[in-house]
Amino acid sequence: MWLVQPSDVFARHQRQFDKRHREVLVALLANVQAYHEALDARVAPMNLKGGFIHPEGHRGLVAVDNTGAPARQRAARLYMFPDGRTRVLHPLAIGFKDSQESDLKRCRRLVDSIVKGANNG
Repeated sequence: MWLVQPSDVFARHQRQFDKRHREVLVALLANVQAYHEALDARVAPMNLKGGFIHPEGHRGLVAVDNTGAPARQRAARLYMFPDGRTRVLHPLAIGFKDSQESDLKRCRRLVDSIVKGANNG
């Protein structure tokens, strides 16, 4: 069973999206739930495929999009790091497509910090 350990950044973004973009958040979280269920079914993170899953190429960083949201919603991404060594899914951040570049930079730093912490622990 995979545990879920959200980052502080993710928790802040989740509160913001819950207030301002609830339909987008609901669709993102539904897709995260599907991803988490696949992990619990023992599918390796790198083998997970789906229209809403986007590998981001940095140490296994992935994004899920808001496929399934009502029409006319802005494209959004929820970034996660599935740490196969510890079986912990780390939701890292949520952002819209127009902030993707800066979101990815932030998430790469968070992933590096998680991996470094695990290697030192």
